[in-house]
Amino acid sequence: MSRKASWRGVEFQVESAGLTGGRAGPVHEFIGTDAVNAEDTGPIPKRFNLQCHVIGADADFQADQLEEALDEEGPGELIHPYRGSIECKVDGAYNMDRSTQESGMVRFSIPFVKVGDPLVPSLDLDTGFDLNVKADYVVTSITADALDVAGPDFLQQAAYAVLVGTTKLTGKLARANAKIAAATGIVTDLSSAVDDFAENLNTLLRAPATLHLALRDLANSLFTAIVPADDTLDRGDVARNAALASLALSEATRVTTNDLDPVAVTTATRQKQQDNQDLLLDVSEIVNVAEALRAMGRIPLANADQATALLDGALGLVDGILDRGTLDDGMDQAVRDLRASFLIHLRNQTVELSSMGLYTPPIDAPALAIAWDLYGDAGRDQEIIEHNLIEDPNRIHGGVPIHVEGE
Repeated sequence: MSRKASWRGVEFQVESAGLTGGRAGPVHEFIGTDAVNAEDTGPIPKRFNLQCHVIGADADFQADQLEEALDEEGPGELIHPYRGSIECKVDGAYNMDRSTQESGMVRFSIPFVKVGDPLVPSLDLDTGFDLNVKADYVVTSITADALDVAGPDFLQQAAYAVLVGTTKLTGKLARANAKIAAATGIVTDLSSAVDDFAENLNTLLRAPATLHLALRDLANSLFTAIVPADDTLDRGDVARNAALASLALSEATRVTTNDLDPVAVTTATRQKQQDNQDLLLDVSEIVNVAEALRAMGRIPLANADQATALLDGALGLVDGILDRGTLDDGMDQAVRDLRASFLIHLRNQTVELSSMGLYTPPIDAPALAIAWDLYGDAGRDQEIIEHNLIEDPNRIHGGVPIHVEGE
């Protein structure tokens, strides 16, 4: 599936996006010895190679516009399909290919090089603050203003069915409330908020701005119930943090999974129904994903592997929204910027975290003995117990892999 991108405001579809980077520096070899001295002179500039195309009845016109933008001198804004807005220059020769076998399509291969500030966060950048800013922008910018249920009764009933029901948003939120109470022991106000929302939905559907606020408040209630905004979590509480991260990700996945079939668009009214369905899904899913990313960003993770697992799941949620292709350009870019901010925040968090390795004890043994064998320090048994949620520290089963800190 191709993704939208643009160069100097000219849009195209990206089929694949390559990246090169690394570290630069000369390598000195010494005659008669195996000694090598490798100097590090800094990062190699990030280079992006995009395999892309323009398509449609006006493909030739689009291609001419893109060619003109590529020939323009100096740096410009590349909207990268996975990394958001990047200041770049065209990095040498690009290729444009027209084929009689692909009428209505013109293919490009375009190299870019990043200019300006480095893509990775500096030590002074508060990536958590930036994540909050991006999340705030998304949840306040997505609106339900275009919702229109005026007309036959089925329009309102169809819109209602997107949000209310045991398998729809309200049912999922009610189950989430019970799950949060079971996992954390905290009774939240989410259940009554869900009931109020369902009761007032007929009125909310006729007041789209208020509907948007109600959906935003539900999402905020869900994820602050899982990870309270004013709760200072301790990185040393590995089991609790892992449970909160897993719960936040699973509930975000639950509330953004839908089983709605496309509407059979046979009339203008049915088209309105489809537009309403797309809009309600976009608003409810975007506010929930934004609040989920914000909440997960508050959890101090124990190791890089834990962060990677959380990152993969979270980015999958965002991609599910983007792949539907129903957002306008501005909101599409805002969601991509939020995705990039979450990626940078987790990467920044993991700078000081070690990766976990796997170790398989040959026989049943207590955590104390395994810590001594691995580290020469029996006092590190607690790390093993916490990383693996060991129930009986006096007997860790042989032949079963466990996670251990890399040395």
